[in-house]
Amino acid sequence: MKQNNNLTVILEGVSKAIPLYILPFLVPIFFLPITTEFFELNKLTLIIISTILLAILWAVRLMMGHKIELAKSIIDFPLVIFTGIYALATVFSMNKTVSIFGSQGRWLGLFSLVVFVIYYYIATPLYRNPKAIKSAIYAFLIGTGIATFVSLLSYFNIFISSATYMKLQNFSFYGGTTQTAMFAALSIIMALVLIAYEKNMLLKIGLVGATILSILYVALTGALAAWVMLLVGIVGMVFYVDLSKVFKDGVYYLAILGTTAAMAIVFLVPATRSVLVNPNFPKELGLPARESWVIASSTIQNFPLLATGPSTFQTNFTRFRPMTLNATDFWNVRFDIPFNEIFNIIATVGILGLLATIFLASRMMRLANQTKFTDSQEGLTEVLSLSLVAMMSSFLFTYASVASTFMLFTLLALLVAAHTSIDEHSKVAQISSIGAKDLQAVASLGDSSAINKEYSKFIFGGVIILAVVYGGYLWSKNYMGEFYMRRAVLALISNDGAKVYENQRKAIMANPTRDSYYNSFAQTDLALANNIAGKENLTDAEKQTIQGLISEAITTTRVTTEAINPLSAANWETRALIYRSILNVADNASEWAVSAYNTAIQLDPTNPRLRLDLGGMYYAQKDYLSAANQFRQAFSLKPDYANAYYNFAQSMVQLNDLQSAKQAFEVTKTLVEADSEDAKLLDKEIASIDEKIKAAGTTGQAKPTVEQITASQNQGPAQQEPLIKAGEEQQINGQNLDLGTLPKQEGQ
Repeated sequence: MKQNNNLTVILEGVSKAIPLYILPFLVPIFFLPITTEFFELNKLTLIIISTILLAILWAVRLMMGHKIELAKSIIDFPLVIFTGIYALATVFSMNKTVSIFGSQGRWLGLFSLVVFVIYYYIATPLYRNPKAIKSAIYAFLIGTGIATFVSLLSYFNIFISSATYMKLQNFSFYGGTTQTAMFAALSIIMALVLIAYEKNMLLKIGLVGATILSILYVALTGALAAWVMLLVGIVGMVFYVDLSKVFKDGVYYLAILGTTAAMAIVFLVPATRSVLVNPNFPKELGLPARESWVIASSTIQNFPLLATGPSTFQTNFTRFRPMTLNATDFWNVRFDIPFNEIFNIIATVGILGLLATIFLASRMMRLANQTKFTDSQEGLTEVLSLSLVAMMSSFLFTYASVASTFMLFTLLALLVAAHTSIDEHSKVAQISSIGAKDLQAVASLGDSSAINKEYSKFIFGGVIILAVVYGGYLWSKNYMGEFYMRRAVLALISNDGAKVYENQRKAIMANPTRDSYYNSFAQTDLALANNIAGKENLTDAEKQTIQGLISEAITTTRVTTEAINPLSAANWETRALIYRSILNVADNASEWAVSAYNTAIQLDPTNPRLRLDLGGMYYAQKDYLSAANQFRQAFSLKPDYANAYYNFAQSMVQLNDLQSAKQAFEVTKTLVEADSEDAKLLDKEIASIDEKIKAAGTTGQAKPTVEQITASQNQGPAQQEPLIKAGEEQQINGQNLDLGTLPKQEGQ
């Protein structure tokens, strides 16, 4: 009996430690450099492992005959509806693997949502007393404070480690400046409320110091989502907090206000601002709101109810990408997340997903507003309600991350628990118990002989354990794929081609449904084949190895484009690159490359670079008219595209249209730096054209096109690629591969 009691104490202790201390503290700072993406994936894996452990402990308690508790609140029904629609959208998704497990860097899919929901229901009863709630809040504040402090040091080029990835000015434990600033803002809101209710003077002083540091970081980074959260939090204090307590502890708030005012003066005065603020601090790249709305609205016009499936925004981006992006510096970036989470819901879960989100958000607001009707001496419902509202507001100005989604569910769990702690008969939240007798009643379905009542608790507990262990197994395959890909990257840095190949192959074996693995593997195949082909006096075995590597590269790209994700423009582009690189090996490789480029263009119709690449293929085939047509389309899509004008001019030279060639060269010259090598090259090209025109006796001046006039008004754009003559880029990865070293590849 004593051993049984000791086991119960251990189970309860471990169960409470995970949601009260471990996760709130570790999620803000946890990362591992052993996967391709250090932060989001590993934070989610930590949460998954913790949730599996909690579920197993929950099941063990059930099998031991103890009662287990579940939270019931007004958000249950909308949460079930939202999860159900998310699951339905996954069933009809264009890419089910991505919708279930997420994509690289964007790991929020159906699997992670189910994990968060399970965690919420298991963790909520463990927060049932004020001490537990305060422990979780302070654990989060400590973890976030460490993350903010380290990011603040990095901003001023003070690094806590010699690791390369940590010696970056914008290094963050959250993986991004915006996320760090958001959580710094959330900690400010929490601290401002806690100061009014906290009785320990040392803790109050600590909260003041942490608040000042967080305000400094938010001010330095200037993240919009963080400022919005702060505004919502400060205004919300009027509605959620007893202001008489604030005025009672006015000295602490005056310290914060005075320090903030001093910071504002420093930021406003140019002489001191230049010392403190770094204008070259790396800014995060994000898709603007207008373009995000265009893509989201275009998606629901074509797929109104459930859109294209969770985590499939990148597919929608390429299909509905607006031309306005071509006028920006990030015209060549394929975004996988929109401006905010609302646009992401619309574009990936459709109108039904948006309605479910609104329904869930309205119930969350109702839960938060119940703070007005509670009597909390600890200020717990106040700080949690205000924090929940602030966190919800952030999703209007940024996308959801693993950390922010976890914090949303944690705040919900804490707030529901706080309401049950204050009022056991609360109308918005309750805790119910389930015991062996309840399970026996369910198992027997009214007939005591249906299932032996004695074993029903073991059956239910065993099912829970098997389910969560299987879920962990599925996620481990996903994780191991990323682990092996990271090892491949490290091998590439060490210039060890054999280990790159081996680890990429292991990644595919671990997770054979991830198209990015196949694309990398195909390019490695080609690089290894090219390396071997560079040797002199190749043996028959080496020739066979080269042939096998090329064959494997072709087969691999076919898997991604024909089986795993045929709607990915990036996959078709990789396939085109593979065929383009074996032009000297296979007679019809150019035909296959052109076909792949055309498919990529259909999937990414406003991308000028794809048309430039396709034009280069035509130019290499000496089809100068088709090449010129593609180059013209490229600068029609992007009127300041120097490479498109340059290659259009080269095509016009081959077609003997010298006047058009000269005009295109002159437009190109307005788009490159005046003293650059490209400008000198263009001077020579123009001089050569002038000599040819003079020799031919050509007279008259052709009129420029509308695109050329437009481009000439945009002299010297911020970023231009180096000028590359059409056809010269075709053999980049396969320069050693030719018919002399390898038998022809037929039937490709």
